[in-house]
Amino acid sequence: MTATWRSRILRANALYLLLAAIGGLRLDVLAVSLTLWRAAPARSWHLSAAGIHVLLGTANLLLWPMLFATDLLAARCLAAGLHWAFVALQLVAAASVPSSGSSTGSLAG
Repeated sequence: MTATWRSRILRANALYLLLAAIGGLRLDVLAVSLTLWRAAPARSWHLSAAGIHVLLGTANLLLWPMLFATDLLAARCLAAGLHWAFVALQLVAAASVPSSGSSTGSLAG
């Protein structure tokens, strides 16, 4: 996977988190999203993004019983599926970073 594709994956991830942050008015997720948008396609950033989505996807699964009470099952199924899809994409992107390449974790710009 090229650095361009890895950068696109990080930016798509950032957009998804940005939409989630705006929808829930979560400033912490908004800050992470803006940081990921500027991140270089380094292994450390891909692993960080995967970890964030593991956390959020697991939270969706743990709150599963509440979804029936609030009638948000379809929306949360979609959100949980996207979180786990981003976990898979980020792990593939992290694995494709060359070992001698950029893995310093710096911000682009």
